[in-house]
Amino acid sequence: MAQHYRVGRLSQEIQREVNDILTKRVRDPRVQGVTITGVEVTGDLQHATIYYSTLSNLASDAEKTQIGLDKATGLIRRELGQRLRILPLNKDRGMTSHDAVFKCRKIFKTRKVGHSGTLDPNVDGVLPICIGRATKAVNYLMASGKVYKGEIILGFATETEDLDGTVVAKKAIKRPFSQEQIDQAMAQLTGEIIQIPPMYSAVKVNGKRLYEYARAGQSVERPKRMITVDYFKQTKPSTYDAVKKQQTLYFEVGCGKGTYVRTLALDLGEILGVPAVMSDLTRLQSGGFNLKKSVTLEQLTNATPEELETYLYPLEYAFQSHPKVILTEQQWQKVQNGGFLPANIFKDKTTKILLMYGDKARALYYYDDKKDVFRSEQMLDLT
Repeated sequence: MAQHYRVGRLSQEIQREVNDILTKRVRDPRVQGVTITGVEVTGDLQHATIYYSTLSNLASDAEKTQIGLDKATGLIRRELGQRLRILPLNKDRGMTSHDAVFKCRKIFKTRKVGHSGTLDPNVDGVLPICIGRATKAVNYLMASGKVYKGEIILGFATETEDLDGTVVAKKAIKRPFSQEQIDQAMAQLTGEIIQIPPMYSAVKVNGKRLYEYARAGQSVERPKRMITVDYFKQTKPSTYDAVKKQQTLYFEVGCGKGTYVRTLALDLGEILGVPAVMSDLTRLQSGGFNLKKSVTLEQLTNATPEELETYLYPLEYAFQSHPKVILTEQQWQKVQNGGFLPANIFKDKTTKILLMYGDKARALYYYDDKKDVFRSEQMLDLT
């Protein structure tokens, strides 16, 4: 019963995607008016037969249509492949993460696109984009560590904790802090620490985002959250502006999910006893991707279909930290039905395992100590 459901669901998804590709990507006039009416997937999920109808009943037109479809087969296969991939985007400043997703939807001609961790408009850097069914990996990419570089100005603070907000506090830095003082203060903000998110953030309280309360001039108790900061360090000596009586720090931070770096800047100032603001920020790494592997929207816009393919990474890239287990054909048949796998399939029972078959990431399994088996946490690709 479960296998029949999976086959039916996959058939519907292929039908929807191929219709979308024919409408938006195939420009051959011979296939205009073609509608995919059904998809028949084999029980092993390895092959599919696609049925279609046309507006014309003429035999000559049917022959031309078939020739056009045969010619478009490579494009259709490539497009289907792209719709289960991850794109490491180097987001420009001045756009929201939602803006980046919208542009990627237009470039890849699919609505099923999502990002794995918001970047504020005034922050640039790595933003992993999940395409098609790769959106199943979003939560896992978000849970991975992130690395940022940036600048902090000591001497004033704003309501938004960055340079976009109104100044709410000032204090002249008459004598600059030493590098040792700054290092010691940064060390206090590493490890597992409690952080209170900024009022101008998307964190929800009672069904409303904090920035909605802030813009309405309303106060609300913000939730305290446990975050992990792996390291927080200076990257070069700070500079002192004797005229403005301000000191600028240059930093790099490695942190976990849910960390607000601008709040780290504010908290650093509190430890030093002065107001502080984050004045610049770039995300260097996220989800296992760094800036060298990332591409800009300009590169995507100007890329050929073949070049677009080279920018995309397979779904398994989101699970690099998990050990891989290569399935036998018999085990693969069990996984297709959502079945359990024996405990001896992997020695370490404390970690999740990535199941591979046919050079594709198929599912993420975890150990269930009550049943003494490995079972599914997330099905990834059953095609």
